Amino acid sequence: MEKRYGVTRTEGEPNWDAIPREQAACACWGTTYTPETIFQCAYTPGKALYIRMECREADPTVRCREQDGPVWKDSCMEAFLAADRQGSYMNLECNSAGALLCCVGEGRHNRLRLAESGLPRPVLRSRVNKAWWEACLEIPAETLKGLWNLELAPGGVLYANFYKCGDDTPQPHFISWSPIDLPKPDFHAPQFFGALELL
Repeated sequence: MEKRYGVTRTEGEPNWDAIPREQAACACWGTTYTPETIFQCAYTPGKALYIRMECREADPTVRCREQDGPVWKDSCMEAFLAADRQGSYMNLECNSAGALLCCVGEGRHNRLRLAESGLPRPVLRSRVNKAWWEACLEIPAETLKGLWNLELAPGGVLYANFYKCGDDTPQPHFISWSPIDLPKPDFHAPQFFGALELL
């Protein structure tokens, strides 16, 4: 059954207390470490798509400090976005130190760093608390239009999946929102993306 999430329309910075929360809770590929991970989405028509992710993880692993570095090896939360399930998609991967990997392409091995595309790069703000950490992303409408000629407007649809992982952490783990039916770890699987419906 397809996962679906209604993206709240907002004017300017979202009031996250009023935005529905959805959990990434599909433990993939034998994962036993499953820290509670949620996401929320909102948008301002013609301006930006906002994504907030939060993980109940008290001591997130951090090694990567550089932008577009290997953040997936750390305690990492990720949002993958696309205009459909067949073409190119954007991967946004971040750690609690504010390092963001942002690429676009049609497969795992055919990725272009968004910074090299000439389009505005999403803005990441991260915050760490005693028992949890969060990542807030602001993705400019100009970037979505430039990649896929996609307009942020009521009635529109994006396709996405949201992940929590940590390849080189004390407890390696792979968690997703929309289930992935593949034999080995691979988040680069747009065929399994859920639908984000712009309300």
